[in-house]
Amino acid sequence: MAFVLRITGRFVLVERYSVASKMPVGGPDLYAIDVSVNPDVKGRPHEPLLVAPRASVIPYGTRQPDGLLFAGVSLKSPGDDEYAYWKIRDTSLKFDDAKSIHPLVWPAVTKADDLVVPELGELTGDLGSKPSNRAVASHVTLCGGDVTLKQIEKVYHEFVELKDPASTNPSRAAMLLADVMHVAVNAQVLKIFVRTSSTSAVSAIVLEAKTNPTVVTLSNLCPEPSGSLDVEFASLYEALEIPPLARDRLVPRLVRNEDESCEVLGIRHDCSRFARLVVWEA
Repeated sequence: MAFVLRITGRFVLVERYSVASKMPVGGPDLYAIDVSVNPDVKGRPHEPLLVAPRASVIPYGTRQPDGLLFAGVSLKSPGDDEYAYWKIRDTSLKFDDAKSIHPLVWPAVTKADDLVVPELGELTGDLGSKPSNRAVASHVTLCGGDVTLKQIEKVYHEFVELKDPASTNPSRAAMLLADVMHVAVNAQVLKIFVRTSSTSAVSAIVLEAKTNPTVVTLSNLCPEPSGSLDVEFASLYEALEIPPLARDRLVPRLVRNEDESCEVLGIRHDCSRFARLVVWEA
């Protein structure tokens, strides 16, 4: 039995590597971004959540869920549709396996149709960018593993400056941006240590793999749709120590297609995209 950690929504994934050894020196860290921090972006409220199948939750001496939900109705086994969730705003989470540092193993990008996660250092032209906690709603220290990227619907995006949404000269060629990231975690039991900002006490969420794989989701989404220009993506730059002005930030714009409407394609999924930040330390 094993787990798959599913990540979607307004996150910045920070990976730290040694310049000398090229090996990871911390993390990887996942920052859930408070998209309402900068009023120039006008982000809508988000709710960072951790979600797991209820059957996988070990209930004794552990942090209890904040609520339960049903994802559907199974006639054969109704319990399979029940999920537990924890609200993780203003908390720090650490996966047990993160005590020994392992890198994320990313799929190779060899052709234009390969899915990618945009890197903030490349978008700003500053590969020496450092992270900031300015807009972090919650901080998760992940365990490493093999990464698989998914897209909800096959659509291409190009990057334009927020101040010029109709630009005819995009800064990046059209690409497929990931909506979902999966990290394979080879463990029978998953321990997630939780510390809130209001107390020094550390509690734990403990999950046991009941299916292979058992999917655990980290999300930072909002309920409202938007159009073909992903304005809210600009809020991810707040994770940088020195972010550019909001109007100068590059944001994804759905590539216009002669046969398909931008609004129809882009309206459902604009909140699911996230970004990376690779930090090299001496």
